[in-house]
Amino acid sequence: MRRYALYMLLFGAYLGGVASPASCWEYDACPAVPCDWPLCDGTAKLSGDWLFWKIQQDNLHFDSLEIGESIGSEVFTGHTARPKYKYDSGFRINLGYELPGQQWDLTASYTYLPTSAQSDAFIFPLFGSQVSSSQKVGLDTSKKQTLFDQASPNPTQSLSFAGKWLTHISNIDLDIARSITFGEWFTLRPHMGLRACWIDQKYHLRIEDIQVRLHEQFEGIGAEGGMWMGWNWNCGLSLLGHLGGSILYSNSCLKERADVIPFLTVTGKDRIWDATPTFDSFIGLQYETTLYCFALEACIGWEQHILFDVNHFARHGNLTAQGLTLDFGIAY
Repeated sequence: MRRYALYMLLFGAYLGGVASPASCWEYDACPAVPCDWPLCDGTAKLSGDWLFWKIQQDNLHFDSLEIGESIGSEVFTGHTARPKYKYDSGFRINLGYELPGQQWDLTASYTYLPTSAQSDAFIFPLFGSQVSSSQKVGLDTSKKQTLFDQASPNPTQSLSFAGKWLTHISNIDLDIARSITFGEWFTLRPHMGLRACWIDQKYHLRIEDIQVRLHEQFEGIGAEGGMWMGWNWNCGLSLLGHLGGSILYSNSCLKERADVIPFLTVTGKDRIWDATPTFDSFIGLQYETTLYCFALEACIGWEQHILFDVNHFARHGNLTAQGLTLDFGIAY
């Protein structure tokens, strides 16, 4: 790892030394636009992000079987089935304004990402030996657990399971930041502001003829902040990194409905108030250039967000969203 880090540093130093920023292609400056309001001298920015992320919920087990008593000595090995998480597409829109001559900027962004995970029908033998591979359909069975049960005269008795998880995440950030440059090659951009987050989760289970529907609506608002770091290599190319987080004052509304038999329905509702911490990180490459009166940018990188202890279906567990981010922006 040290050798690869040294190669990276030498490569960055080479990019920074082969040419100065003045040697890059530049267009003539745009003509001044008459304006009596001092804020007209600032720079307006608009960018859009394509998000290809995977959302995962800790301790979200679709199918698990627990036997409370063990009378006989018969033991068999079962599997805890988890959702098959996948990558889904989302988007983010960013609108910003840089104040004239101050290196201060204001930014508002909106993020939306939907996802789902499900398992097909899963037949689990109540009495018998180890589950065969033909009975594991569409499930991640990497984690095993040992189940105990009494011997039964009917070794073919079984239970069937199926599950589906649907999630929609919406997020709004309002930021104020200031860019601090160290020479021509390194930039720090601390930021702080407000964050609002909405998460809508639906969790549907079927165990034989029993239908269980869980619905959680998470709402949170609080302070957020962090630090952007940029290492400017040459001709608009730079390495970007970010670390940050937030503390959200959150309200979770959990609704439960179980259709036990055709004429018996059990419902429940719970509301949880909490302080929810989050963690944000990003690393990627950015390219900036000018085209007549416009500044253009493109960025690609890997992004991760963690919301701690928000799985109220299981009373604990983190929600993680991570994946590829592709950004295109324009400024005037």
